[in-house]
Amino acid sequence: MSQLHHIFFGEARENLDVMEQGLLRIDPQAADNEQFSAIFRAAHSVKGGAAAFGFTHVAEFVHLMESLLQRLRNRELQPDALLVDLLLESVDATRALLAWHQGGAVGAVETPDALIQRLRALALDALPSPAARALTIRIGPVGQIAELQAVMALFRDIPGLGALTELPGEGGNIHAFAVRTDASDEELMALFAFHVATDLVSIQTVESSPTSRLGQLGAEALKGDVESSVPATPRVSAPLHAPAELPTIRVASEKVEHLVRLAAEIAETQTMLEQGSRRLDPVTHAQLLASVSQLRRATDDLRQSVLALQMVPMASVFHRFPRMLRDLSKKLGKKFTLIAQGEDTELGKTVMEKITDPLMHLVRNSCDHGVETPAERRAVGKPEAGTISLSVINQQGSVTIEVRDDGRGLAREKILKAARERGLPVSDQLPDSELWQLVFAAGFSTAEAVTEVSGRGVGLDVVKRNVTALGGEVAITSTPGQGTCVSMHLPVRGTNGQRAGVR
Repeated sequence: MSQLHHIFFGEARENLDVMEQGLLRIDPQAADNEQFSAIFRAAHSVKGGAAAFGFTHVAEFVHLMESLLQRLRNRELQPDALLVDLLLESVDATRALLAWHQGGAVGAVETPDALIQRLRALALDALPSPAARALTIRIGPVGQIAELQAVMALFRDIPGLGALTELPGEGGNIHAFAVRTDASDEELMALFAFHVATDLVSIQTVESSPTSRLGQLGAEALKGDVESSVPATPRVSAPLHAPAELPTIRVASEKVEHLVRLAAEIAETQTMLEQGSRRLDPVTHAQLLASVSQLRRATDDLRQSVLALQMVPMASVFHRFPRMLRDLSKKLGKKFTLIAQGEDTELGKTVMEKITDPLMHLVRNSCDHGVETPAERRAVGKPEAGTISLSVINQQGSVTIEVRDDGRGLAREKILKAARERGLPVSDQLPDSELWQLVFAAGFSTAEAVTEVSGRGVGLDVVKRNVTALGGEVAITSTPGQGTCVSMHLPVRGTNGQRAGVR
């Protein structure tokens, strides 16, 4: 797979994340066009890239999402929860399709036919007549015929662009085409840029008249698939959040790890130089030590900079939870409020990989076992929505990650009963701090029935195992009727030398 393919898949994942986060932030009562425009732009980037690399079915699928988003920002549809759910499912389906192309999925690619039908029904059915424009597009001089064929393939493969018909009479390797499309000039140029230099492309609007050159081509040739498109209202606007963007580059983690090893080797060489210089005469020894000291300062700066490249902000994990809570809310019939603190704290990439699954398990268990149903919460004077709090505390020499809920708390009697059923010698006088640790045993569960969410006793043992492997500890505090807090305490440097958190 080429480097360009890797870049496309990386950018597509980022754009799909932008779409997901944007959809989760939509307030049906106060949604504005800017929100939909930002999501639309991300979808458009995925579609354009997919079409350029020949992933036609991905481009067609995302085009339907685009059309639905266009109807939303045109105020033709209201962004209710069901519609947002449909778009979120479509984002998931697009991820799966791209994963298959990248080689990350097993088996034949499956087209999400049911989703396609639902999207088509909302995006394309009962639309007003599209305000399509008649255009003449000139491209050239074209050096390679393959470039021209690639451009023509875009119009053939992407629904809604229209049917491209070549016009006679041009020369000098300049080719002219007629098309009726609702795409803007900017959108067309963005697609052309994948295959030809945009300074070789000119787009001219053809005035509607009985004698226009475009009209002479006949309705059948120009019909294309305009019916499957929607009116475009292109606008230049800011993203959902407008932080100051910093230039970034993509670097394979193996290269960063190699830099870390090189920095360590340089530090070892410095130590050897300092030790060996003791055999020199005092003047030479002093001069060499001064040079080595200067080199050490530069090497320390290099080492810290390289280590910083391996750091990942907690926000990269926390941003997954709004979607998870939304899905669990539907499955469990509960309501949740998410509070996150310490998102800017950075952990080492390897450490982050080890704690991501534990965090997911802890949040899932809080939602399923901890937080009560809305009716149960009303009965005890609590708000209907349970609160799930995530916090990261960067302390001297350690970092603590907490998952807290305001639910029913751990059931001491249920845990004692489950422990005895497993043959564990537990006493009624066992302190809570020791009893709570039993929930981290492999296969331990107090659930009366296995559900899609939990109940098999799988997951919490991973929390304990992964945290212990990092040289850390897991602690639980729980109060009946008030909730539970699980704390993962990680040293700044674990027993295996991995940095847990430094910034």
